[in-house]
Amino acid sequence: MERINITLKVKKDGVVHLRQFLDEHLEVLDFKILPDTQKMWEEDEGFKSITKNIERWKKTRDKYINDNNNKYK
Repeated sequence: MERINITLKVKKDGVVHLRQFLDEHLEVLDFKILPDTQKMWEEDEGFKSITKNIERWKKTRDKYINDNNNKYK
């Protein structure tokens, strides 16, 4: 079985229907409603720095997983 992570934009009134659909058809491991941080990104250098560091660490982790995950199968 594969795990897939996606980010979607859904109208506020469609969130409940989306969740119900997913629960009926899939095994949902995680479901989060993300806050809109666009304005924070534009105006807050501290937030922008934190976000860039997180993205850098995610890439490092993903590369490590891709390079080493075959050892654990």
